[in-house]
Amino acid sequence: EVHAEDLKLERFIDEDTLKSAMLLSPPTAEVRTVLLTGATGFLGRFLGLEWLQGLADSGGTLICLTRGADAAQARRRIEAALGSDEQLLHRFQTLAEDHLEVVSGDIGEPNLGLDGATWRRLADSVDLVVHPAAHVNHVLPYRQLFAPNVVGTAEVIKLAITSRLKPIHYISTMGVSAVAHQLVDEDTDIRRSVPACTVNDGYANGYGISKWAGEVLMREAHDLCGLPVAVFRPGMILADSRYAGQLNVPDIFTRLLFSLVATGVAPRSFYRGDGARPHYEGLPV
Repeated sequence: EVHAEDLKLERFIDEDTLKSAMLLSPPTAEVRTVLLTGATGFLGRFLGLEWLQGLADSGGTLICLTRGADAAQARRRIEAALGSDEQLLHRFQTLAEDHLEVVSGDIGEPNLGLDGATWRRLADSVDLVVHPAAHVNHVLPYRQLFAPNVVGTAEVIKLAITSRLKPIHYISTMGVSAVAHQLVDEDTDIRRSVPACTVNDGYANGYGISKWAGEVLMREAHDLCGLPVAVFRPGMILADSRYAGQLNVPDIFTRLLFSLVATGVAPRSFYRGDGARPHYEGLPV
């Protein structure tokens, strides 16, 4: 079992940073600089586009933390993720011209893989952190997802409570309810409503627990440091018909849909027995 009471920030973040964070003033309401993780991911790239549009309208800046040998390679990885659709890529490049900065980093590394000067600059300048980055894998066990999804989230929190408080938008998953074996609501403290999760070989068990653990750390940061946090739990994220080639290729349901198109055969479970219109619970990205 993994217990919420064991997921304390003091086990991930040094004492001086935590003590200093408790004395910081609340963040200002104005958001002009946003740090986004996971910009090459299926959800992250579209979050990036939405934030770029909003920040372009207000004269702000989006900073994308992306893996790469340097900032130029990291930016090329983002463009490659969008490059299947010429119109989509053009929209990104137009917005990015004056409102995007890409920094090379890795959420699985100490200090997000940033050098000291870049870390301090982001700690001083960022107004909001949007954190969808995660190793999304429904087969790997919790112990293998712990470093990127739990330790990485703690590193994001550390940046958010260094120098000044920066609210976090944390992207979790509806899979938290699956590992909790109950529907987790929006109001209760996650540490009390789901005090422990059982590690097993069930489908997406490790991923669900790692995102639950991230939620626990977010709640810890809120209570300990007054850090404003918003947690989002998406369900099934499907392709958007407006953009050519923008598919979440490794996703098991995307592959299932492709097989339906290729074969013209749908499993009986896709249909309701009462004659109602067949549907599937999912939303376009």
